[in-house]
Amino acid sequence: YYDHIGGGIDTVSGFGKITILGNSYTGRGIWYYYIVSLLFKTPISYFLFLLLSLFYLVKNTSLSLFIKNHFFLIIPVLYFLVILSFFYQTQCGIRHIIFIYPFFFILSGSVIANAKFLFQKALVFFASIFLIISVMKYYNNYYPYTNELIEDKTTANEYVGASNLNFGHGNLFYKKYMREHKDVKWVTERPEVGIFLITVDDYMDIWNKHQYDWITSFKPIGHVAHSALLIRVTEKDIEK
Repeated sequence: YYDHIGGGIDTVSGFGKITILGNSYTGRGIWYYYIVSLLFKTPISYFLFLLLSLFYLVKNTSLSLFIKNHFFLIIPVLYFLVILSFFYQTQCGIRHIIFIYPFFFILSGSVIANAKFLFQKALVFFASIFLIISVMKYYNNYYPYTNELIEDKTTANEYVGASNLNFGHGNLFYKKYMREHKDVKWVTERPEVGIFLITVDDYMDIWNKHQYDWITSFKPIGHVAHSALLIRVTEKDIEK
């Protein structure tokens, strides 16, 4: 029922509007939502492992053996990518398609078996170290993870939208930050001067309430827990 209605219709929808690549869609999904989400929220090392595995399979495996031993790992991924991209409107973050990752991991296992030379082993080793470093930057707060393709994390919402960054998990982080930074206050509905904290949901107005339209034209100066943005507003900004 809620999938049929789509997101972003206040008091009616079961989820906010779809936001991805700086665009928003009320009452419907968008076909590239999960492709973009996977691109920016999958550790880059996983892409490397997957590409190497596919290379080794093409190089060392006949078509008949590939279909017999590996094709069943690819079919579910393709099937659910098509279903969730074109026939599904509840696009509320990568969490709705995260179950395809085990198929990637199993398929990528051939990297280990084929890493026979020193440079191949070194590549796998350093890619694994890079993977650990990339993920551990989000220690204790993994939900809003984005990979290194997004260099400036204050702009992550412009790429992956709101639902990939915030799932109502950041309240303790926000409270701690505001205790330590007394000059920061929660965003207000009327224009004011100061440094404001606003969740990516409200910044992108996923419920179309337009409560904070006045502040959405300002670029963030930082973030808290990758799921809320810090915005500085001066007197000159208000006058404009």
